[in-house]
Amino acid sequence: MSHTLFAIHGAFSGAWCFEPLQLAATRRGWDLHAIDLHPALPDGRPAGLRDYLADCLAAIGRLDGPPVVVGHSMGGLLAQQVAAAGAARAAILLAPAPAWGQFYASVQENVNLMALARLGPFWDRILRPERRIARDYSMQFMERAQRADALARLTPESGRVLFEINCWGWDPTMASAVAHHRVDCPLMFVAGAEDRVISAATVRASAARYGDLALCREYDGLGHFIFGEPAQDAVFRDCLDWLDALDLRVTA
Repeated sequence: MSHTLFAIHGAFSGAWCFEPLQLAATRRGWDLHAIDLHPALPDGRPAGLRDYLADCLAAIGRLDGPPVVVGHSMGGLLAQQVAAAGAARAAILLAPAPAWGQFYASVQENVNLMALARLGPFWDRILRPERRIARDYSMQFMERAQRADALARLTPESGRVLFEINCWGWDPTMASAVAHHRVDCPLMFVAGAEDRVISAATVRASAARYGDLALCREYDGLGHFIFGEPAQDAVFRDCLDWLDALDLRVTA
């Protein structure tokens, strides 16, 4: 098997966000492949989580073998679904969105939900990125120039996907569900103590569903975006150290 990481980005983001992790991983002997998920289907309708999952599994199928899956935010939820499908050797979940049936744990997260609801029937639309919100709630700890570059690179997102993650009680397809009992690989969860999008308490609750399979690390001063934040290097070092300790890098 190759020394492969497969990275899945969060909402409104893209493969580009993993560039800092790619540099760190390459120095440690890992190849990183990151996917760009497309919010619109060929007919123009918003894609759903199951479309995203199918794209991830198809891309993984073209690799030499099951990778270590890294997911950020929305991608952290998808990474758990990939693991439940038996397509991951291990998974690193960076501020992962919670799965179907799990409530957000903080007041701020629920305030965010109310702001989403004020958009009207957003599930039928492709949504433009709200850069002011990203600046103040997701990227507030980044250095100004890096933040400006990241904000400029944000892209539209599927309203259907945001509905399936955040309004799971109204989704009869249960698209955000994770078959936790089918996950048998080690998992590392990363939580930011200052995350205003997906709180550390929510991440801890997600990790608790896996029992001894999961390790959860919380970082002081870490927000939601992680990439380009002051704590980034410590997070990447700890994640890669964890992988080294698992000794997963077996060559064919």
